[in-house]
Parts: sequence; C-alpha cells; structure tokens
Amino acid sequence: MFHLIAGTVAHLLEMRSRARDGAIESYDQLLALAVRKVDEVAPLNVSKAAHEKADELRLGDLRTYCWNCTGSYRDGSPKPKRLFVWEHHKRAADIRNEVVALPKPTVEQIAAILATTRIAWILRNEDDRLGPGRKPRPDPARAYRDADIALLYRWEECRPVNCTRHRRG
Repeated sequence: MFHLIAGTVAHLLEMRSRARDGAIESYDQLLALAVRKVDEVAPLNVSKAAHEKADELRLGDLRTYCWNCTGSYRDGSPKPKRLFVWEHHKRAADIRNEVVALPKPTVEQIAAILATTRIAWILRNEDDRLGPGRKPRPDPARAYRDADIALLYRWEECRPVNCTRHRRG
C-alpha cells in the first residue's frame, strides 16, 4: 500500500515542480492529504495511560478505533474536549517535508519515507505534554520519553487500525 500512495505522491511532486507560485500551495495541500492517507495502513499503538482510561470506560482495545472515532468519546465537560488523540508519532508535516525535500524523488524513496508513519492513541494531557503541534519532531521516540508517554506495545507488534465502524467496503 505504501507504494500505491507513493506513486500518487510522486505524481503530485512532479506536478508541483511545474506549478506557478499560486498553485504550489494547492499541491502542498494535496500532498498533506496524500501523506495522511497512509494513516490507514500505518502501525497503530496506544499509550499505557490511554489504554487504562479506555479500560476504565469499557471501550476495549483502542487499536480497533480509527481517527473518525475521535469525536465519539467526550469527557463530559461543558465545552466538549476529546479524551483521546490520534497522534502521529512522527508528525505528518515532518513526513511531508521529507518527501518534498527529495531532490529527484523516486517511488521507492517516497514509499520508504511514508513507511516511517506511526500512529498512537494517547490522552489529551499527554498530547499537551508533547508541546506545540507545529514544532518539528526529529526524534519521535525521544519526544515521547521527554513527555513521559509510555507506549503499550513495541512498534513491531503493531498493525494498522482495524475499525469496522467507518470503513467502506
């Protein structure tokens, strides 16, 4: 699947390289959407704290919930806030920037970068500890350690989301 998305990204990069100034922003938005499409095939993890909260709420394994499920679980405050955050371990913007920075991108190079995508369900307060979302995160594992976020599984044990609530078949 990474190669399929990488082919689309390669085409967008080619078109972006030929675009006039006004159109480059549109191609950047399309590239951001294409990079986020990788979420569907990226390994999904969960923080220990999010897992414990999900157990407390009897939600079951959070790895069976996709991003579209995020609005379903509210903390009951007057101004609804999501309890759980679908968090890119390595920021989607960092992945997009790596792809755009390739001097002569190939599908294989793009697929290798896209394959570094990792997703984790974490709690809102854990997300807050990671800091501003727009700040580059060159070492995601260190950022998680520094924010005291412990993941429940090793990445090698993780699989893509298996949500049946929002998938169209």
